[in-house]
Amino acid sequence: MEKFKEKLGLKFNKEEAEKISLVLSKIVDYFKEDNNLVFEAMETAKICLKTDLDKSCIIACLLLPLMREKVGEFDFYDFDLEAKNLSQTVLKIEQIEYTNKEEQNEKIRSMFVAIAKDIRVIIVKLANILVKAREKVNKKQEGIEFFKEVENIYSPLAARLGLSFIKSELQDLTLKFNRPIIYNRIDKELNLPKREEQINYAVEKLKFLLQELNIEGKVSGRVKHVSSIYNKMQNKSLNMSNIYDLAAVRVIVDSVNECYAILGAVHTLFLPVDNKFKDYIAKPKANGYQSLHTTVYVNNAPLEIQIRTKDMHNHAEYGVAAHFMYKEKKQKAAALDEKLIWIRQILENEELLTTSSLKEDLKTDVYSGTIFVQTPQGKILELPEGSTPLDFAYHIHSDIGNKCIGAKVNNKFVPISYNLNNGDVVEINTNPNSKGPSRDWLNIVKSNAAKAKIRSFFKKEMKDENIKKGKTMLEQAAKQRNLQLNKLLQEDYEEKLFEKYCLKDENEMFASVGFGSLSTSQVINKLHSLYMAHNKNVVRETDFESKSESHEASASVIKELPQMMVKFAKCCSPVFGDDIIGYVSRGSGVTVHRSGCKHAKTLEKERFLNLTWGNATNEKFVASIVIFAKDNAGVFANIVNKIAENKINIDAVKTTKQVDYTEIVIKLKVSSKKEIDEIVNKILMVKDVLSCERAI
Repeated sequence: MEKFKEKLGLKFNKEEAEKISLVLSKIVDYFKEDNNLVFEAMETAKICLKTDLDKSCIIACLLLPLMREKVGEFDFYDFDLEAKNLSQTVLKIEQIEYTNKEEQNEKIRSMFVAIAKDIRVIIVKLANILVKAREKVNKKQEGIEFFKEVENIYSPLAARLGLSFIKSELQDLTLKFNRPIIYNRIDKELNLPKREEQINYAVEKLKFLLQELNIEGKVSGRVKHVSSIYNKMQNKSLNMSNIYDLAAVRVIVDSVNECYAILGAVHTLFLPVDNKFKDYIAKPKANGYQSLHTTVYVNNAPLEIQIRTKDMHNHAEYGVAAHFMYKEKKQKAAALDEKLIWIRQILENEELLTTSSLKEDLKTDVYSGTIFVQTPQGKILELPEGSTPLDFAYHIHSDIGNKCIGAKVNNKFVPISYNLNNGDVVEINTNPNSKGPSRDWLNIVKSNAAKAKIRSFFKKEMKDENIKKGKTMLEQAAKQRNLQLNKLLQEDYEEKLFEKYCLKDENEMFASVGFGSLSTSQVINKLHSLYMAHNKNVVRETDFESKSESHEASASVIKELPQMMVKFAKCCSPVFGDDIIGYVSRGSGVTVHRSGCKHAKTLEKERFLNLTWGNATNEKFVASIVIFAKDNAGVFANIVNKIAENKINIDAVKTTKQVDYTEIVIKLKVSSKKEIDEIVNKILMVKDVLSCERAI
């Protein structure tokens, strides 16, 4: 533990190191220093220390094993809330079901990143997985499924993040677990101490060589890992004596001329191996990779030396020739690969690693706009953000969507309009006797694919019998209310009805009524209100007041007009939430109209501005609603009660009695369009109300 604290002192300032040490001390005090959970916590933290991440990340490593085992409710869980959140997100990732199906591996990795939203979560998880892998190999524990997951999920993720020290050890441990005899034979023949001595000697010689040539560059070396050697032996049918890059040194400089100058000096300094020189600068690989490769004898053993420019190195590591793609024999980067490449660049940039902005750079939602959810069998589906169980159902199959009657998310019943989240396990309940989707579903689903399948369903159901049946039902409904259907079925009225219920034409409307997805009252109420508005002029503002502008608004109501006088037109009475435009008047500021205002269309077009709402939380707006109701006792009182329930003030009322109904226009003071919509829906539920809409 003391050595661990010494490392903290080298990585963090005094205050940060003390905070991490305090958490560790509390853990050790509660348990024993040799407790398995404490050991796992410390080893995970040691691995993360190599990544130069912040103190919260290290504390998250310490908390993770304890939180996973639900060990007590210790006060130090809340000692660093950020660390606690990182650990809790790791635990959420661990709830994902791993199916071990090759086609799902990319989606599982994508789901991990989407849930994390902070790459530090992935790094903590990778470090913890490495600790568990070491333990299973050292103690020879059961781990067949575990190492399948390591091979298919965690090693590739570490590679994409440039965490090669984690990736390589995970691959080595996987080989050691699955093929211990082969691993031990290669490891013995590799003779790691001898290879490292060879590399250190070559690196020092090359650094001195750069100084002599007056060239600035970076020199680094590596010994090929056992698993990498094994893969090369398998893929190319080689034995170790035929592999010349067991040890390698890389030189990175600024220019191509410097590359060739160093190459000549290297061949003077070390004896080249015959036929082991490749000039990928003069003749790049098909994927654009460029570098000079030569193999020389150093300390009587072959050593590969790669020489390239910084641009060539960046292209090799992050471009189309990204190293992990080469290793996995991929022809094209997957979506996740492209999203993580820039994060890898951050992690490998030494200058960025020393700045305070690193933590914020790693808090990135690379899957903004997308979520990943699971079936109960563990299959992962990618859906648009905001998707519902209906989107999920239609993504699986059209029949599942059409027969959907309910859903469970994480074993709890939810409405079909529930917004799904990353990692949710979704189960769809179906009924073979279901009539199919409702028109309302088009307003619930998020994905275009689901909308297309719903529309396709209605199109298939537009059979002649449904069209005839629907027309007859509407005629009967109109007759019961002493209305003539042919007077209601006018093009102007139908157009607005079709827009509201996502219909294409009259036949689709009839078919929807005949099939049962659209009620006769919905159609008749809408058409009748439009008919009455047109023929009786019940919404003429001259019946209520002049078309002059209403009260002035505060300066912050309209985002684009913070310093101008703003008024709201009474011809259309815009309220917060409406689509709006502004008319610049001469000498009296800007008048705000609703986008579809008929009066505004008569004004000079060049004087209009496109506007958006700003801060309108304290504003009250005037808007009118038009109601048609049967002339029965109590109906008006019930309407007023509904308005009172919503705590909305009535500014004025105008009623006009006809033979068998009453038309009522009520002027309200509201805060937003949402309030108007809510009160309209409530009034529609009042007995004897035929229709209710906002004044046009």
